[in-house]
Amino acid sequence: MCEGGVSAEAADIIINSWRDSTKKQYGTYIKKWLLFCDKEKTDRFDPSVNSVLKFLLELHLNGLGYSAVNTAKSAVSSFVYLITNVQIGKHFHVKQF
Repeated sequence: MCEGGVSAEAADIIINSWRDSTKKQYGTYIKKWLLFCDKEKTDRFDPSVNSVLKFLLELHLNGLGYSAVNTAKSAVSSFVYLITNVQIGKHFHVKQF
């Protein structure tokens, strides 16, 4: 558990409380985020703004449209916030992306 965040057990319960459609939609991008973090040696729970932007850019360059990138941004933002209580999605550059 990170400071300000919740335990892994509590995070599991919260994620399971999401609607099935949200879990399905976000799950795809959270899996991509975890793979990206492993590849880039990035802290998946406390990423830098540049790491999040690089992830979103990579998705866009791989053919995802703006709507899908926005969903990915929401998924990563929710994931990071749930664990660390850091609102990475509210950072100016992430919001503008």
